[in-house]
Amino acid sequence: MFGLGAGIAGVLIATGIYPAVAVLGMATSYNQVFGVADPTSTQTVWSAQYSGSHRSR
Repeated sequence: MFGLGAGIAGVLIATGIYPAVAVLGMATSYNQVFGVADPTSTQTVWSAQYSGSHRSR
């Protein structure tokens, strides 16, 4: 986790809104779900180019 996400996580923990374990769980689960579903991620773009599925027919 980096950038604004790390800042938000730090604020949530420092203010006591959520415990550190809960913030860690939320952050890692978000990355796992978004990482495989992001249409602009590197591995998705490479796979689409390799398979030829990115071309309009």
